[in-house]
Amino acid sequence: MTTASAGRLMTITVNTSGTTWETLPALRSKNFTINGSPVDVTNSDSAGWTELLGGEGVRNATFQAGGVVDYHASEKAVMGKLFNYRLYNTLKSYKVFVNGLGTFAGTFFLTEVSEAGNHDGEVTYSIGGTSSGAVDYTAVS
Repeated sequence: MTTASAGRLMTITVNTSGTTWETLPALRSKNFTINGSPVDVTNSDSAGWTELLGGEGVRNATFQAGGVVDYHASEKAVMGKLFNYRLYNTLKSYKVFVNGLGTFAGTFFLTEVSEAGNHDGEVTYSIGGTSSGAVDYTAVS
């Protein structure tokens, strides 16, 4: 028996106002990554091997997601807010819930918000964000 988790259970929410959190609508694909770049302290005494300074460096988290545009009133409102956040370089609080793991929360800058569509298909959207500051992790209990 598998203990795999369904991708549809991963959610991304944005704090749109005060205590109001809204889930990004109609997502088909979601990706969350924690990135890090180490501090290279390699020098002539390193015997030809790279040496990295542990515990130091720059970290950030990113998310990418894509979905189908289904403009019900509530989804249209969320999409309008996302485009405004990107257009006006607005930092907002986001939460990424990874089923079976937990929630990652922090302030993110939207690096992209786009919509696309073919003449014979649905309209889709994509969104990407990168963290600004620390990202908190709360494990599933």
